Amino acid sequence: QLATVAINDYLIGQFRPVSGAIVSRRLRWIGLSILFLFVFWLIAFGVVHVWDALYGDEQRSYWYQEPTDQSPGLVVVVHGWTKGPADMEQVASVVKEKPEYSDHAIYLWAYDSSIFSNGNPKGFAQDLALKLKELHGQVPGEIVLMGHSLGGLLVRRAYLTGLENNETWSKYVNRIILLAAPNRGTEATSRSRWLWLQDTLTKSLGVGALIRSTYRGAPFVVNLRIDWIRSFQTVDNPPLVAQIVGRKDHVVSSSDSIDVLQFPNSITYELSNSTHASVINAAESGAFIREVLDKKRTGRSQTTTVPEESVFKLLIVHGIRDYGGRFDEIKDTVKSQALQRNLNLEASSPRYKYFSALQFISPISRQHKVF
Repeated sequence: QLATVAINDYLIGQFRPVSGAIVSRRLRWIGLSILFLFVFWLIAFGVVHVWDALYGDEQRSYWYQEPTDQSPGLVVVVHGWTKGPADMEQVASVVKEKPEYSDHAIYLWAYDSSIFSNGNPKGFAQDLALKLKELHGQVPGEIVLMGHSLGGLLVRRAYLTGLENNETWSKYVNRIILLAAPNRGTEATSRSRWLWLQDTLTKSLGVGALIRSTYRGAPFVVNLRIDWIRSFQTVDNPPLVAQIVGRKDHVVSSSDSIDVLQFPNSITYELSNSTHASVINAAESGAFIREVLDKKRTGRSQTTTVPEESVFKLLIVHGIRDYGGRFDEIKDTVKSQALQRNLNLEASSPRYKYFSALQFISPISRQHKVF
């Protein structure tokens, strides 16, 4: 009884009328809080853009090993997001220590890779392609392209640009070494709340467009994947392409390179203890880089003959608020009908499970489902 009385008194106290002065004071506090947050955002917006304007493009490219008259070839190394050319010196040292590459000219190329960068990756790749044309004029020999993380995507796009423009230097590229390149795009923001928060803040401040262009499903990544497949189907003597990735990498996995590594002269290595950042350490990836440099490039494999019999392919995908179970029944029914008509049909009904309204509201789960 005492407990009941106490609870009743508490509830009555919670719902007693509030005076106008208290309401006014609370509204004033809410208004000041909103104003403070707006002013803070405005200051942050200004600081970020001034910082990016002053220091965003301070990276400078340079020769790690300058060309000489005896230089038989050229090695170009490209750093990843938030990194710089100096971070790739260990990778360059691995190449230089190889007797066969000790006389190669080694160039560390830079671009605006800051966390606030709004740079266009396709524009960066075009700049790299122009630089490769210039460098190949100085060192007219074989070319090895190396890129870490985002740098790997830029290297690939630059190479395709050279092919599309029928540039001479593109025919001299015999190796492309990717160090944890997010070839299928990254979905790191859906795996980490911190990265999602960082992405949300930079987006609200109007910066960070460069890294967002590497998200899974972004136009730059999708077009790169499609153009890569189309180009490699027709290249007579494709370069050796290697992806080196760590098993402790929370940004990239070996399966992300499935469309890159399906062609001749393609290999992948998984480092048991490497992360996305540490894969550029010579102690971790050096042995694998040396192995790639030692591998001999083979010619294009024989063209697969097209079967004489036509094959129909059916893809059935359910809606967001559906478990997709009944689509298996539809698939089986269509296959039986095709069989009765002597048609060769391959059908698939993949599921992404039920997509609830709560999952749709949450930015993290929504992005994970979409990409």
